[in-house]
Amino acid sequence: MKTFFLVAAILLCGCSKTDHPPFPKELIFEGAPIHPYCIVGTQWGDSSRFEPISLCDPLLDYRKDNENYRIVSEELSFDPISHLAEYNMQYSVLFLDHQPTYTDYTNYQYIGTFQNKHVILTSFFDSSATGIFGTLGLLKRVNDTIVNAGEITAGDRAHGGWIFDAKLKNHLLTYSQSSTPDFAMHAILNESLGEFFPPNFSYVSLKYSVDLNDPNLVSHLEGLIFDEDYTPCEFQEEKTIESCFYSVVDEYVKEGKYTLDLMESVLFAEKVKERIEKQTL
Repeated sequence: MKTFFLVAAILLCGCSKTDHPPFPKELIFEGAPIHPYCIVGTQWGDSSRFEPISLCDPLLDYRKDNENYRIVSEELSFDPISHLAEYNMQYSVLFLDHQPTYTDYTNYQYIGTFQNKHVILTSFFDSSATGIFGTLGLLKRVNDTIVNAGEITAGDRAHGGWIFDAKLKNHLLTYSQSSTPDFAMHAILNESLGEFFPPNFSYVSLKYSVDLNDPNLVSHLEGLIFDEDYTPCEFQEEKTIESCFYSVVDEYVKEGKYTLDLMESVLFAEKVKERIEKQTL
């Protein structure tokens, strides 16, 4: 998905306006949805994410009690239809001479509940850095705390950071996740292209399913998606591994084929591999 910064973060959740179960009371604290900072705190970071997070702590962010930062503006919102909670903050860094203003955006979307564990999709980024992060995982409420109850996937920008179309039906969770060419080839054929790809954009995503009865929460590849905004032949003049990959994408897109099942994905990857081998001879 060729999407950047705030737009990418907003689109990350792939928020559908329909087919959502009721928002659970366990995700309500003092009459409002739990703050996005609390939710993300259980899903991302070092080992502290596995510790219970108090819902009563007003200092959700280190900037709020740090004299080197000034909160310029902040907005907390919730969409009761899509179950998307968003926190958007503008802040300035006082110890820098030019005192720039940055954006901190954090959101989460409630997907569903399985055996008292809530499936949560999150997105967050800070414009003072380059990362746009996404997670898909489980949490549960324990009194006035929430705790990590299982992790499904996570990533940064094109390297799995854009997670969308997450849906829960009974015990089966399905979702799609952005992918670079190298990661897609590895996921399909368990072979690497041996080249690092920039994480800023992606034109392909992988479709997965995971059985929430599985204690290891292993995701199973279901297929491949080509972004509908992709323009065929964009890499035509380049002679790289990436151009080989997208030259095959071109052939599918020109035929109006944007979604491949698992068997079709394997055939696609084999064709990419063959084209790369011919070019490197």
